Amino acid sequence: MGTFDIRRPRGTDAAAIHDLVAEHDTSVIGRPDMTLTDVADVLEELDLENDS
Repeated sequence: MGTFDIRRPRGTDAAAIHDLVAEHDTSVIGRPDMTLTDVADVLEELDLENDS
């Protein structure tokens, strides 16, 4: 396994987060259950500095 950095998510991470969640959902329930817009909306609703 390579190296990685741990940091708080940013709104610009929505596509990467969506890809990860969609892959997991597909393996568990056979399809993604969130759209990229859903992920972006959740990130906008959160206080990323304090709640992530």
